[in-house]
Amino acid sequence: MQKIIIIIAIFVTLIFVVYANISMRFDVPETSNGLSESIDVNKAIIDDKRGERHVKTTQIDQPDEAVLGTVQNNDSSVIAGVEENMIVQHESNIINSDTNTVFEGVGSTQSINDQFIALEQELVGAQGSGLYLSSGHSERITGDLLDLENNDYNKDEIERLRTILTSLTVGSNNHSENFVLGTQSTCESNPSPIFTNDITDVSRLAKITPPGTIFDGGVVKSHSYLWIQDGKKVPVYAPVDMTLSSASHYITPQHSSVPQFLLFFEVSCEVEIKFDHILEPVEALLAVIPTNPAVDDSRTQAPSIPVSFKAGDIIAYTSGTDDAHNWDFGVYNTTISPNPVTNGVSNLEEIDKRADCGYDYFSIDKRSAYRNLFQVNIGGSMTSIPYCSI
Repeated sequence: MQKIIIIIAIFVTLIFVVYANISMRFDVPETSNGLSESIDVNKAIIDDKRGERHVKTTQIDQPDEAVLGTVQNNDSSVIAGVEENMIVQHESNIINSDTNTVFEGVGSTQSINDQFIALEQELVGAQGSGLYLSSGHSERITGDLLDLENNDYNKDEIERLRTILTSLTVGSNNHSENFVLGTQSTCESNPSPIFTNDITDVSRLAKITPPGTIFDGGVVKSHSYLWIQDGKKVPVYAPVDMTLSSASHYITPQHSSVPQFLLFFEVSCEVEIKFDHILEPVEALLAVIPTNPAVDDSRTQAPSIPVSFKAGDIIAYTSGTDDAHNWDFGVYNTTISPNPVTNGVSNLEEIDKRADCGYDYFSIDKRSAYRNLFQVNIGGSMTSIPYCSI
């Protein structure tokens, strides 16, 4: 009987011990060194093909139920396996994230690559098209390349683009700052070219003053004036295949606060076109025209390289002069110099002697649209030279 009692006592004791152990295993304190509240993941470093990307210190909220395994009471350490598993899982979430808020450099690496590709396409494209860059354009790209260098982009690739940039920059060692004509003219003889395209959107014109206005004091204007209806910018087109022969970039403070451009284009060995009071030449022209405007000096210079356009190409935009919103169009032909209509007129310059009626060079289907806008007298004009028969 005594033995039976002892056995029962031992059995009860074993049951109590087992129960106590089970209770201890699952009875985790409300805060096990903060584990039930959060786990710090500190500066995990992930390597990729472009170098090290640093993960910002991030706190991951974890419910109490996520802590499985034995945790000793009052133990300041966390089970290594639990922490490692959670860091790996967190890194996986970061790698697959589309947000820009996790990696310190996420987006920046991609944007740097995109910036390099854009610059490469811009420079290689200009090189392939035979275009050159103005000093302002070149300075912008130089700054972009410096940004890439400061962000530790591949130095060899940056130097490759710098070499291309130097070869395309007007004013570099490869190009004269004086804009001396780089090649001899290869003009073709054609004293009677036909202008097949308009020089602007004719519907935007209010009127045209034909060439030949003589202002008070005997000042002759052998070009025509095109007046813009609303004073806003209009396109300027090449009416025929032509090549820039000379240009100037100037400002006359007493008349205008805005720098303007005077452009001459060679159509043939005999015929030349003039546009003046141009505000925004296309980039191909800006690349070969002096960057800084001359004050009260509109004398033209030959470009460093030839720049050619096909009939219908946009060469510029303009809103004309500040107040009147008109701009100049003139045509000059060496085969008619001196033009008989200038006989007896004093104060003529050589260019005035070879001036012609530019509108007579347009194809018949376009000519009338311009002539219908003719209005002879402007300003204080008293007389005019009849370059255009009316």
